[in-house]
Amino acid sequence: MKLKILIANILLASAGAVGMWAANATDLYKWTDDKGQVHYTSSPPPESAKKPQQIDPANPGNTTALPTQAAAGGATNAPGVLFILDASGSMKAKIGNQEKMAIAKDVMTNLLRDLPDMIQVGLEVYGHRAKGDCGDIELIAPVGRIDKAALIQQIQSIDPKGMTPITQALQIAAERLKTAEVETTVVLVSDGEETCKGDPCAAVGSLLQQGIRLKVHVVGFDVGDKEKQQLMCIAQAGQGKYFTANNAEQLKGALTEVKQEVVKKIEAQPVQPLVLDQKPLEVIDKSTEAPIQGIDNPFPVQLGMTSKVVLDQNERGYFKIALPADTFKVILDTYQFDGKDGNLQSSLSLLDRDGVSKQDNVIRFNEIDTGYRKVYRFSSETPTEVGFKLANENRRAIFWLTVLKESDSNILPFFGKVIPMEMAEGAAKSGTLDTNASVYYITSLKKGDYKVLVDFTNSAGKNTNLQGYLAILDADGGNQKELIRMNEIDVSYRKSGLLSNGGDQPVILRIVNKSNPIKYSVKVTPATP
Repeated sequence: MKLKILIANILLASAGAVGMWAANATDLYKWTDDKGQVHYTSSPPPESAKKPQQIDPANPGNTTALPTQAAAGGATNAPGVLFILDASGSMKAKIGNQEKMAIAKDVMTNLLRDLPDMIQVGLEVYGHRAKGDCGDIELIAPVGRIDKAALIQQIQSIDPKGMTPITQALQIAAERLKTAEVETTVVLVSDGEETCKGDPCAAVGSLLQQGIRLKVHVVGFDVGDKEKQQLMCIAQAGQGKYFTANNAEQLKGALTEVKQEVVKKIEAQPVQPLVLDQKPLEVIDKSTEAPIQGIDNPFPVQLGMTSKVVLDQNERGYFKIALPADTFKVILDTYQFDGKDGNLQSSLSLLDRDGVSKQDNVIRFNEIDTGYRKVYRFSSETPTEVGFKLANENRRAIFWLTVLKESDSNILPFFGKVIPMEMAEGAAKSGTLDTNASVYYITSLKKGDYKVLVDFTNSAGKNTNLQGYLAILDADGGNQKELIRMNEIDVSYRKSGLLSNGGDQPVILRIVNKSNPIKYSVKVTPATP
């Protein structure tokens, strides 16, 4: 299934918590694609995402594994397949020189390895932990994205020994799938009939009558006529197919046919249209409000936490932080308190633990803008405590101070809340900007030269002064360099610039409007000789 648009290829880390993010703009995701590229997105990771993680909003340096549908135990809302595997004692019987369980393990292992990443998969097993126990049913992996290697390892460790509680196994599966918005395919692989006094055929019919959306296929693996009749009834009641498998090749063929059916179902899902016109996304500012404190009582900052402080002209604020031996980056954002354009003039100095200056003005702002970001890096070979002196030299302004490890590739939302939006190479993005407003886009580019096209159009369709610029920022959002300057008397105007990317890495584009409200569009394409 084609993936929905990815919002941001490497972005934001501190001000958004990752959860199930379909509509909650405060959540952020970190995941890896099949090429090993790490992404940070404000929409849920695609189904093929590797290692999805949650970013702690209070501490962007902390991430935890993002629960997949499988780990969360919830039913998937994308087409998928749940395998129910018989691991009762009869699976120790042999076909030829090989145990039926060993054959099933090999076939399941090869099938999982060949499954496209887009297919949601689950696995339920019964009879593998205790003899004579009709409650021995384990949902090893609810339907969702899976760690194939881990699941295969679990399959290989299954030791058949117990009963055949098919009815209860189907009921447990249905309970997990009852909230699914689309039909899930259930595949029961069994070498025998129910042995726990249940009626699986009637149970399946009852589940469908309750509105649970599933289709049940059954593979009868080396079964006799009596067992076959019950298993065929289950498939018929579940509106699925019955497959006879008396050896490894037939079992492989049956499961391959099921796989192909699920793939076709996924490919038939509608693809969401790409939306080009977008306004800047925002999240709630979750930075910590820091009081203004003096040199003898600096405000304690935690690694990865963003501290927000408001300083009047000629006011100073002091901070301290305890750090391990490592390399760090200090990210400082500043914004005019009244939201108007003006001279941002301030500085950040590095102090020792006693408040004595180690290095003055490691960050220095002297910019005509509404808001701006700069980044400073330093290392310590031993654990240490350092301080910061933040000095505001001009009118009242807001500051966001964050210290991160250099190894943390997360990017903070600008000014505590503004999130860059993803922009793919060659795909135009457009929107509107009020006076003194900015918009940020992030794009992953290969090493090389690119042409950047930007259009400004007066929103009212009037001849006026189109004034603003497009700047290129690095992946941390710092090192801003103006690429295109717009200062034209016209209704609409287009300009281009040459972006040279020094490596396979993301860059951030910032578009700033200094004139009356405008409509803008921007596109990045490879430069041609």
